[in-house]
Amino acid sequence: MRTSQFTWLVVLAGASVVFAFAIVVLSAVNDKTQQNLQAQQAAINNGVLGPQGQQISAAILQDMANASANDRDLRMLLKRYGYTVQAGASNSVPPSANTTTKGNNEVGNE
Repeated sequence: MRTSQFTWLVVLAGASVVFAFAIVVLSAVNDKTQQNLQAQQAAINNGVLGPQGQQISAAILQDMANASANDRDLRMLLKRYGYTVQAGASNSVPPSANTTTKGNNEVGNE
């Protein structure tokens, strides 16, 4: 084996070791980033879908239903998203006719 071939083999072997180390380090960084993002998403979901968020959502929907008694555009907006407000109903929100499945497969079984 000539000296130039030996030198190239050593350089390529060294590069392989460096690349292997880089893959291990990047994999660890990726795992940590993924764990942080999952924790943030859980915190967001808990804030949006948690009990307090559901109470606030119900109160907002109640107020919107009350306000829609005199506002046809608001009534149409609620209808577009699956909520039916009967004319003259000013104190309660009728049962939701919302049949969308958005978000049902995420968080909420806690």
